[in-house]
Amino acid sequence: PIQYRTKRQDSFTVIAIDDSHVQLSTIREAFASNGIVCDTCNNATDLLDMMRKKSYDLLITDLKMAEVNGIEILEMMRMVNVRNSKTIPVVVMTAAPNVSEQELLGAGFVACLFKPMSDKDLINTARKCVNGKIAEKQIDFSMLLTYGNEKETLENFVKEMTDTLGSIRNAAQEENRKKMSDAIHHARSSWMMVQSDESLNYLFDLIEDSTSSDDVINQAVEDVFAHGEAIIKAAQKKIEEVTA
Repeated sequence: PIQYRTKRQDSFTVIAIDDSHVQLSTIREAFASNGIVCDTCNNATDLLDMMRKKSYDLLITDLKMAEVNGIEILEMMRMVNVRNSKTIPVVVMTAAPNVSEQELLGAGFVACLFKPMSDKDLINTARKCVNGKIAEKQIDFSMLLTYGNEKETLENFVKEMTDTLGSIRNAAQEENRKKMSDAIHHARSSWMMVQSDESLNYLFDLIEDSTSSDDVINQAVEDVFAHGEAIIKAAQKKIEEVTA
């Protein structure tokens, strides 16, 4: 089979803010053990100083800190003009029992982590948020919309994408690599048409390699879902634009 991608590339950087040095140390070590650079700070002034010196792909903030809370950090990011502060995805961590995920997402966070959280949850959430952001930048519907009714084409595309993700998820839960391979083969042309097929091709390569572990494949499935959900979201936004 054609080899599209031979190894995983976690080439993103993270910055985390928390007033707990223990929490920051745990976060930094979790990312380091997965080959991901994570810088840390414990106040808003240092956060801005570090972002002026270096670009980051993801910001993780605690919700409740002594001097500033996570929502204020998010608002500050969108107000200042420091590198990519206005667009950087912001993940919030909290141990508060009286706040819901819906509230936090509604406030503008891209994801939330409820303490105590595992290293796996931390890394998977970070990858999903960063990969979703990358996918949004790569999506190009021009080839897909060359012919036919744009609204109808996009609606059919969204349905096909949703069905594909469902098939891949079901096959992954069954640990059925043949079913996953078939679902990817069926979907590949659509993903190629919007120039967002890298994660799908990487998963296909893993499935075709008998030495790939289930853990590695499951992580690649999560990456495909991050990309797929970003593509669906972009397509739905495009539908609104063409019908406005």
